[in-house]
Amino acid sequence: MTASKPFFGIVLGAALVGLAACTAPDETNAPPPAEPVSLDPDGLHAVLIEEADTIVPSIWQTGEPAPETALAFWHVPPTLDDIIATSDCTALDEVNTYDCTLTLRAPNYDADEDERRDVEALFRFNVRDNEDGTFTLLDPAVRWAVRDAE
Repeated sequence: MTASKPFFGIVLGAALVGLAACTAPDETNAPPPAEPVSLDPDGLHAVLIEEADTIVPSIWQTGEPAPETALAFWHVPPTLDDIIATSDCTALDEVNTYDCTLTLRAPNYDADEDERRDVEALFRFNVRDNEDGTFTLLDPAVRWAVRDAE
């Protein structure tokens, strides 16, 4: 039996080391989650207009390029007249870079007046916030979705 005690100690020690490796990390040492920020929606809209020729409209869920059949619905309004624009951005690792969702909300004028509800177009893309207050599109892939406003 004395021969099995060292073996048991080795196995128990290995199990404790393995258990320690599987436990959740100490959250007091983890960096705080990035706080969402709201960047200028007009400026974000402007970069979409400015980069219209280079943008690759992409599927919201996957980021893959949208199929040709969906491109008939791709639309970035040339102005924000009568549109409510909001942004929700999260800082990326590089200084002054953000993952942003620009939401444009407007009435669905194609619907009958008594059935008309607002619709939202969402555009998700990465930008650099330049010192002059403009934005630079970091990746031509712009995720896009349309939905009824809630």
